[in-house]
Amino acid sequence: MDSSRLKTVPIFSTIEPAVLDGLAAIVEEKTFADGGEVFHEGASGDAMYVILDGAVKIVKMIDPQKGLSKDLAILSAGDFFGEMSLIDKSPRSASAVSLGSSTLARVTSQAFQDLLQKSSITAANLLFGIIQTVSGRLRQTNSELVTLYETGKTVGEAKQLQDIVTVVFRRLFSSTGASSGMFVVKNELAGGLEIRDAEGFPAGQAALLKLVEDRGLVGKVFREGVALLIADVESDERVSKDDLEGYESPSMMYVPLQTEGRVLGILIFGHSVEAKFTPNHLNLCMGVAAQTAQAILNARHREEESARTKLHRHYVKF
Repeated sequence: MDSSRLKTVPIFSTIEPAVLDGLAAIVEEKTFADGGEVFHEGASGDAMYVILDGAVKIVKMIDPQKGLSKDLAILSAGDFFGEMSLIDKSPRSASAVSLGSSTLARVTSQAFQDLLQKSSITAANLLFGIIQTVSGRLRQTNSELVTLYETGKTVGEAKQLQDIVTVVFRRLFSSTGASSGMFVVKNELAGGLEIRDAEGFPAGQAALLKLVEDRGLVGKVFREGVALLIADVESDERVSKDDLEGYESPSMMYVPLQTEGRVLGILIFGHSVEAKFTPNHLNLCMGVAAQTAQAILNARHREEESARTKLHRHYVKF
């Protein structure tokens, strides 16, 4: 493949031209259609992959018998995966699946060994770049695990709806690095939407916002039950001027709180910098939202049962 294409990838950018030309000669360029499997969990590892175009999701099987899996990460152009195969040939710990069409550079463990013999310094620099990226991923994973643990604990222990709202919203607000956000819940008795928690707005602005279930981006999420990741509201073709309510930032995430086919509310996060949120931020929010939606439903059932009990006691007394 053309070495100039490899040069645009961060981990290859510091390799001297002569060595990069040699590496490019033995690197395979692979294309995958949407849903195409790059490799399967449990398969022998013999190569790492670098994303030249498109995106790839890393998927871990949770329950093979039920076919349940978990998306661990979503990687985009410039990212790499399967790097441990350069060091050992252990079975793949997860599957890699193309999101849309993608073009990948496949670097075999043999190609890396050849590079090591030709230029040990270059190979060491490449390996150091890989280690730096992997370290960053581990730190991100640690943060996500803490978030999932704390929210899971809250979901399991909290009895009141507002307790669930506060902990979940504050934890995700911090984990995603958002500069503004809202936890919106649908009031199924009185109708309409309630902002149960908010951060990053001028004093009193959040309380004045009148979000409507069937209007704008909020309405789209309620109707379709799908999450939205918006890198720039000004240029995103999914966003029209009529959709904007005045609270939006350049970067936005909308995550439905959905269970049993019902959208109970929405998590909304914004940032003043374009493309601030990544697919992995969205993936984390979606995982937490799934737990939270069921907890909201349970809390409402408890509140309704408590109200019925109080009404019954009142009736008996008089």
